Amino acid sequence: MVVAILSLFGLITARLVELDQAEFKRLRTDKVPMPVVFYAPWCGHCQRLKPEYAKAAEELDGILDLYMVDCTNSTSGGQAVCSEYGVQGFPTVKLLNGASRPEMEYTGAREAVAIRSFILTNIEKPFVEHKTVGSLMEAYQSAKSSAKKHLFIVSNSTAASKYLFKVSALYKEKADIHVFLRATEDKLAELKEVGLGHLKGALSMFTLNKGKASHFDGGNKPSEIEKWLHKSL
Repeated sequence: MVVAILSLFGLITARLVELDQAEFKRLRTDKVPMPVVFYAPWCGHCQRLKPEYAKAAEELDGILDLYMVDCTNSTSGGQAVCSEYGVQGFPTVKLLNGASRPEMEYTGAREAVAIRSFILTNIEKPFVEHKTVGSLMEAYQSAKSSAKKHLFIVSNSTAASKYLFKVSALYKEKADIHVFLRATEDKLAELKEVGLGHLKGALSMFTLNKGKASHFDGGNKPSEIEKWLHKSL
């Protein structure tokens, strides 16, 4: 149930979702990545976390939802969920990932930027991040003979940006997405030597669809990127 929270978290328009036991179980069964605050309405620390968690939800809107469970509510089943997950103090913040990763408890700063960074670092990504030129080229060669669409993003950024997550989440059902970060000049030169001579600048993107390539030649502006992605995918 998606709600505008009027109690502990005040009136919020971002995607903060208060979960009852049935909805919590459904999301776990569906293996949805779930950042969850287990809280009690009377808890002072929970009230101080409120604006920071809300801000993190706003910043991550379009990537994933943030969730809450009221551990004092026996009617909704929240009390039973908190007992099942071993919640002993409030607030307890956990990241419940899909099947391939174990749950993680967040013990960092109770600030939006730290919460957001923790989530983006540890969630299952909507793209494949290639760490080496060899890995990227292997994916490229495989994609050339694939019947599926593939999107390749090469950037000199040192970390995946919030925008990259949003774009990938939006298009992951339309294409397999491959990302190569830290594309320094020597890495770009190496990629050019093995056949990717069109790569240039801080950001390069291209799609492969049944072996046919389409290259992004616009500027580094979201509006231009999104227009090209909509057309290409």
